[in-house]
Amino acid sequence: MKRPQRHSAEDFNCLLVAGLNPQARPGRSWIHWASRIHPHGLFRHGSLLAGLLALLGTAGLLRGGGIGGSKHDLSTMTSPAASQVCMYCHTPHHANNTLSDIHAPLWNRVVNRTKVFTVYNSPSLTGAPGDPNRTVSVLCLGCHDGTLTSGTVYGLTRTDKHDLINGPGLGQTNYSPNCQRCHQSLFGGVERWKLGQDLSNDHPIAISFPANLSGRFRTPPDPVNGWPDARLYAGKVECPTCHTVHDPAIPPFLRKSNAGSALCLTCHLK
Repeated sequence: MKRPQRHSAEDFNCLLVAGLNPQARPGRSWIHWASRIHPHGLFRHGSLLAGLLALLGTAGLLRGGGIGGSKHDLSTMTSPAASQVCMYCHTPHHANNTLSDIHAPLWNRVVNRTKVFTVYNSPSLTGAPGDPNRTVSVLCLGCHDGTLTSGTVYGLTRTDKHDLINGPGLGQTNYSPNCQRCHQSLFGGVERWKLGQDLSNDHPIAISFPANLSGRFRTPPDPVNGWPDARLYAGKVECPTCHTVHDPAIPPFLRKSNAGSALCLTCHLK
């Protein structure tokens, strides 16, 4: 009998990386990596959803954190999806079919891509930010723009904040999320998560990493994918360049500590 293949933490992490950034492993989709986890393939034995959720959770734990209990955990004890933390963003079937250009990882939410964002600008800026609606950052802004709108997927209208494309239970799209995660002001907190549509005071996103470094930037080891701890997406700086949605270990979901400006100095020369 052939011995089942063992897999490393790197294999699990590749599942996430391939979903968000297919260039990380050219020609290998998340399905390729998922099928490697079981010697007979994830589709043949067990639930695809259960397998995917387990893999996503395991990858987060291998990094030192996890979605469960974090501010990105929208589950509640009263929710039909209380035990399906990943379902609040991901679905294995009928995922958002309007996001193929940004390789969204099985996105379970409507994303309104007609919103107008005011992007960062400065006379000393190298390059010019593009439209976040056309890059992976729109997945983050889908929640963090702080405005409630709706969109259409598969001919069905959904709100972009309160509904899922595939909710728990037949025909159920509203999933009784943890209101306190987003509406902190109702519970005596401050809603710092609301960036709004004015991004002029935020680090530029949807912007190509400078090809002409001019002594102001470090040379990335990979011009397409960046650094292991500061990723580029098709050569662009995006929200997940500095933030990792699945790991809350370093607030606010930073890829690495910014003590002594360490995160900033990954890219910038000062």
